Amino acid sequence: MDPQAVDSARKSHEIARHAQEQIRRMLARSAVDMEFRRTLLSDPMAALEEATGMTPPASLRLRFIESLGYTTIVLPDPVVPAGQSPGSDAAEPDLRDGGGAPWPGTEGAPPRP
Repeated sequence: MDPQAVDSARKSHEIARHAQEQIRRMLARSAVDMEFRRTLLSDPMAALEEATGMTPPASLRLRFIESLGYTTIVLPDPVVPAGQSPGSDAAEPDLRDGGGAPWPGTEGAPPRP
C-alpha cells in the first residue's frame, strides 16, 4: 500500500476524531452554560471558534438545533435524476404508510409543527 495514502488516511482519521471530540465537548458545555447554548443556536460558527480557538473555514455550514421533545431525523441531500429540476414532483414515489398510523412508542407525542 502507498505510504502517502496510509499517512493521508491516518491524518483524516485523526482530524475526524478530534472534530468529534470537540463537538462532544461543545454539546456537554451547552447543557450547563446557557449563554454558550444561545450562541450555538444563533451563531454556530462563533461558538465553534470560541470553543476551539480556531477560525472555521468559510465553506463550513453548521447548524445546531434544540430538542423540542420529539425525534429529529436529518434527511439526506436529495438525488435529482438527470433532466429533472430540483423540487420537481415528477416521478416521485408515494412512500406514505397509507393510514398515518403512529409508529410504535410515539403515542402521545406532541403534534408535528
